[in-house]
Amino acid sequence: MEDPRMTRMSRSAIWSVLLGTAMVTPGCAAPSEHVALTALGPLDDHQLAQHLGLGADGGLVAQSAPLASAQGTTMQRMQQTYYGIPVRDRGVVVERDAEGRIVSVRGDLERHLSERLANPEAKITPQQAIESLRRHQDLDAGAELQNVRQQLIIDPRGETPRLVYEVSFFVTTDDHPQRPTGTVDASSGEVLQAWDGLTTGDSAEGSRRSGGFVGPRPSSSDGVN
Repeated sequence: MEDPRMTRMSRSAIWSVLLGTAMVTPGCAAPSEHVALTALGPLDDHQLAQHLGLGADGGLVAQSAPLASAQGTTMQRMQQTYYGIPVRDRGVVVERDAEGRIVSVRGDLERHLSERLANPEAKITPQQAIESLRRHQDLDAGAELQNVRQQLIIDPRGETPRLVYEVSFFVTTDDHPQRPTGTVDASSGEVLQAWDGLTTGDSAEGSRRSGGFVGPRPSSSDGVN
Protein backbone atom coordinates (compact mmCIF):
# COMPACT_ATOMS: atom_id res chain seq x y z
CA MET A 1 0.00 0.00 0.00
CA GLU A 2 1.30 3.43 -0.95
CA ASP A 3 2.36 5.61 1.96
CA PRO A 4 -0.01 8.64 1.94
CA ARG A 5 2.71 10.80 3.40
CA MET A 6 4.88 10.15 0.36
CA THR A 7 1.90 10.99 -1.86
CA ARG A 8 1.40 14.29 -0.08
CA MET A 9 5.07 15.10 -0.30
CA SER A 10 5.13 14.27 -3.98
CA ARG A 11 2.19 16.49 -4.86
CA SER A 12 3.36 19.22 -2.53
CA ALA A 13 6.73 19.23 -4.27
CA ILE A 14 5.07 19.62 -7.66
CA TRP A 15 2.89 22.49 -6.43
CA SER A 16 6.00 24.12 -5.00
CA VAL A 17 7.76 23.90 -8.37
CA LEU A 18 4.80 25.20 -10.37
CA LEU A 19 3.62 27.95 -8.03
CA GLY A 20 6.86 28.90 -6.36
CA THR A 21 9.25 29.63 -9.22
CA ALA A 22 8.00 33.08 -10.22
CA MET A 23 10.11 35.97 -8.97
CA VAL A 24 8.71 39.22 -7.69
CA THR A 25 9.81 42.55 -9.09
CA PRO A 26 10.42 45.41 -6.65
CA GLY A 27 7.11 46.71 -5.34
CA CYS A 28 4.03 45.00 -4.01
CA ALA A 29 1.98 42.53 -5.97
CA ALA A 30 -1.56 43.59 -6.73
CA PRO A 31 -4.48 41.82 -5.08
CA SER A 32 -5.82 39.07 -7.31
CA GLU A 33 -8.70 36.64 -7.33
CA HIS A 34 -7.65 33.26 -5.95
CA VAL A 35 -9.04 30.22 -7.73
CA ALA A 36 -9.42 26.75 -6.18
CA LEU A 37 -11.72 24.44 -8.15
CA THR A 38 -12.02 20.69 -8.55
CA ALA A 39 -13.61 18.13 -10.89
CA LEU A 40 -14.28 20.36 -13.91
CA GLY A 41 -14.39 17.54 -16.44
CA PRO A 42 -12.94 17.33 -19.98
CA LEU A 43 -12.44 21.05 -20.72
CA ASP A 44 -9.75 22.15 -23.15
CA ASP A 45 -7.65 25.25 -22.41
CA HIS A 46 -10.01 27.63 -24.23
CA GLN A 47 -13.07 26.20 -22.53
CA LEU A 48 -11.33 26.42 -19.17
CA ALA A 49 -10.48 30.09 -19.72
CA GLN A 50 -14.13 30.83 -20.45
CA HIS A 51 -15.27 28.76 -17.47
CA LEU A 52 -12.94 30.84 -15.27
CA GLY A 53 -14.53 34.06 -16.52
CA LEU A 54 -11.60 35.46 -18.48
CA GLY A 55 -13.86 36.77 -21.24
CA ALA A 56 -13.83 36.46 -25.01
CA ASP A 57 -10.40 38.09 -25.30
CA GLY A 58 -8.84 36.24 -22.36
CA GLY A 59 -6.97 32.97 -22.49
CA LEU A 60 -4.57 30.53 -20.89
CA VAL A 61 -1.30 29.37 -22.45
CA ALA A 62 1.10 26.70 -21.23
CA GLN A 63 3.98 28.11 -19.20
CA SER A 64 5.56 24.80 -18.19
CA ALA A 65 5.76 21.23 -19.37
CA PRO A 66 3.28 18.84 -17.72
CA LEU A 67 4.69 17.21 -14.59
CA ALA A 68 3.51 13.75 -13.52
CA SER A 69 2.26 13.26 -9.97
CA ALA A 70 2.34 10.11 -7.84
CA GLN A 71 -1.40 9.71 -8.39
CA GLY A 72 -1.03 9.37 -12.15
CA THR A 73 -2.22 12.90 -12.90
CA THR A 74 -0.30 15.63 -14.71
CA MET A 75 0.07 19.19 -13.44
CA GLN A 76 0.86 22.14 -15.67
CA ARG A 77 1.27 25.86 -15.10
CA MET A 78 -0.87 28.04 -17.36
CA GLN A 79 -0.29 31.77 -17.93
CA GLN A 80 -3.26 34.13 -18.13
CA THR A 81 -3.34 36.24 -21.30
CA TYR A 82 -5.45 39.11 -22.60
CA TYR A 83 -5.50 39.64 -26.37
CA GLY A 84 -2.66 37.11 -26.35
CA ILE A 85 -0.53 39.30 -24.06
CA PRO A 86 0.73 37.75 -20.80
CA VAL A 87 -0.75 39.18 -17.60
CA ARG A 88 1.92 39.65 -14.95
CA ASP A 89 1.66 37.35 -11.90
CA ARG A 90 -1.60 35.79 -13.06
CA GLY A 91 -2.20 32.16 -13.94
CA VAL A 92 -3.24 28.77 -12.65
CA VAL A 93 -1.92 25.25 -12.22
CA VAL A 94 -4.15 22.73 -13.98
CA GLU A 95 -4.18 19.10 -12.89
CA ARG A 96 -5.59 16.50 -15.31
CA ASP A 97 -6.17 12.77 -15.05
CA ALA A 98 -5.02 10.17 -17.57
CA GLU A 99 -8.12 10.82 -19.73
CA GLY A 100 -7.49 14.57 -19.83
CA ARG A 101 -10.25 15.50 -17.39
CA ILE A 102 -9.52 18.40 -15.08
CA VAL A 103 -9.00 17.23 -11.50
CA SER A 104 -8.14 20.61 -9.99
CA VAL A 105 -7.34 24.21 -10.88
CA ARG A 106 -5.57 26.57 -8.49
CA GLY A 107 -3.89 29.93 -8.82
CA ASP A 108 -4.57 33.65 -9.17
CA LEU A 109 -6.42 35.45 -11.95
CA GLU A 110 -7.28 38.99 -13.03
CA ARG A 111 -10.88 39.14 -14.18
CA HIS A 112 -12.83 41.94 -15.94
CA LEU A 113 -9.78 43.28 -17.76
CA SER A 114 -11.95 44.37 -20.69
CA GLU A 115 -13.69 46.85 -18.38
CA ARG A 116 -10.42 48.50 -17.35
CA LEU A 117 -8.15 48.06 -20.36
CA ALA A 118 -10.27 48.07 -23.48
CA ASN A 119 -7.54 48.47 -26.10
CA PRO A 120 -4.15 47.00 -25.17
CA GLU A 121 -2.17 48.36 -28.10
CA ALA A 122 1.40 49.59 -27.72
CA LYS A 123 2.12 53.09 -29.00
CA ILE A 124 5.89 52.76 -28.80
CA THR A 125 8.12 50.08 -30.28
CA PRO A 126 10.26 47.64 -28.30
CA GLN A 127 13.37 49.55 -29.44
CA GLN A 128 11.91 52.80 -28.12
CA ALA A 129 11.26 51.11 -24.77
CA ILE A 130 14.88 49.96 -24.65
CA GLU A 131 16.06 53.49 -25.44
CA SER A 132 13.81 54.89 -22.70
CA LEU A 133 15.52 52.67 -20.14
CA ARG A 134 18.95 53.55 -21.56
CA ARG A 135 18.25 57.28 -21.14
CA HIS A 136 16.78 56.73 -17.69
CA GLN A 137 20.05 55.10 -16.64
CA ASP A 138 22.08 58.00 -18.12
CA LEU A 139 24.00 55.64 -20.36
CA ASP A 140 26.02 57.01 -23.22
CA ALA A 141 24.41 56.55 -26.62
CA GLY A 142 27.50 54.68 -27.75
CA ALA A 143 27.44 52.18 -24.90
CA GLU A 144 27.22 48.62 -26.19
CA LEU A 145 24.12 46.85 -24.94
CA GLN A 146 24.29 43.06 -24.74
CA ASN A 147 21.76 40.32 -24.04
CA VAL A 148 18.90 42.75 -24.66
CA ARG A 149 15.52 41.40 -23.58
CA GLN A 150 12.06 42.93 -23.92
CA GLN A 151 8.52 41.65 -23.61
CA LEU A 152 5.12 43.27 -23.85
CA ILE A 153 2.95 42.39 -20.84
CA ILE A 154 -0.08 43.63 -18.94
CA ASP A 155 0.68 44.87 -15.44
CA PRO A 156 -2.49 44.56 -13.31
CA ARG A 157 -1.04 46.39 -10.32
CA GLY A 158 -2.76 49.59 -9.24
CA GLU A 159 -6.28 50.79 -9.93
CA THR A 160 -5.82 50.72 -13.70
CA PRO A 161 -3.99 47.90 -15.53
CA ARG A 162 -1.20 49.08 -17.83
CA LEU A 163 0.31 47.76 -21.00
CA VAL A 164 4.06 47.81 -20.40
CA TYR A 165 7.35 46.52 -21.70
CA GLU A 166 9.62 44.59 -19.37
CA VAL A 167 13.14 45.46 -20.51
CA SER A 168 16.64 44.42 -19.49
CA PHE A 169 20.12 44.49 -20.98
CA PHE A 170 23.72 43.97 -19.92
CA VAL A 171 26.21 46.81 -20.18
CA THR A 172 29.68 47.59 -18.83
CA THR A 173 30.64 51.18 -18.04
CA ASP A 174 34.03 52.13 -16.54
CA ASP A 175 34.72 48.42 -15.97
CA HIS A 176 31.53 48.19 -13.92
CA PRO A 177 29.08 45.55 -15.19
CA GLN A 178 25.38 46.08 -14.62
CA ARG A 179 22.05 44.82 -15.88
CA PRO A 180 19.60 47.73 -16.04
CA THR A 181 16.12 46.26 -15.75
CA GLY A 182 12.83 48.10 -15.82
CA THR A 183 9.20 48.47 -16.69
CA VAL A 184 8.33 50.98 -19.43
CA ASP A 185 4.83 52.27 -20.19
CA ALA A 186 3.95 51.04 -23.69
CA SER A 187 1.90 54.16 -24.42
CA SER A 188 4.05 57.02 -23.11
CA GLY A 189 7.52 55.52 -22.90
CA GLU A 190 7.74 56.52 -19.23
CA VAL A 191 10.03 54.34 -17.12
CA LEU A 192 7.79 53.18 -14.29
CA GLN A 193 10.38 51.11 -12.42
CA ALA A 194 14.11 50.55 -12.82
CA TRP A 195 16.73 48.61 -10.90
CA ASP A 196 19.99 46.74 -11.43
CA GLY A 197 19.23 43.09 -12.07
CA LEU A 198 22.75 42.10 -11.02
CA THR A 199 22.49 43.61 -7.53
CA THR A 200 18.88 42.62 -6.79
CA GLY A 201 19.18 39.09 -8.15
CA ASP A 202 16.17 39.81 -10.35
CA SER A 203 15.76 40.81 -13.97
CA ALA A 204 13.23 40.75 -16.75
CA GLU A 205 14.34 37.21 -17.55
CA GLY A 206 13.08 33.79 -16.58
CA SER A 207 9.57 33.45 -15.27
CA ARG A 208 9.28 37.20 -14.73
CA ARG A 209 9.96 37.82 -18.40
CA SER A 210 7.16 35.51 -19.31
CA GLY A 211 4.77 37.24 -16.98
CA GLY A 212 5.20 34.49 -14.46
CA PHE A 213 2.64 34.49 -11.70
CA VAL A 214 2.98 34.30 -7.96
CA GLY A 215 0.46 32.15 -6.15
CA PRO A 216 0.05 30.77 -2.67
CA ARG A 217 1.00 27.19 -2.05
CA PRO A 218 -2.21 25.19 -1.61
CA SER A 219 -3.22 24.44 1.96
CA SER A 220 -5.07 21.43 3.28
CA SER A 221 -8.30 23.41 2.95
CA ASP A 222 -7.78 23.40 -0.83
CA GLY A 223 -7.95 19.62 -0.82
CA VAL A 224 -4.35 19.04 -1.88
CA ASN A 225 -2.71 15.95 -0.44
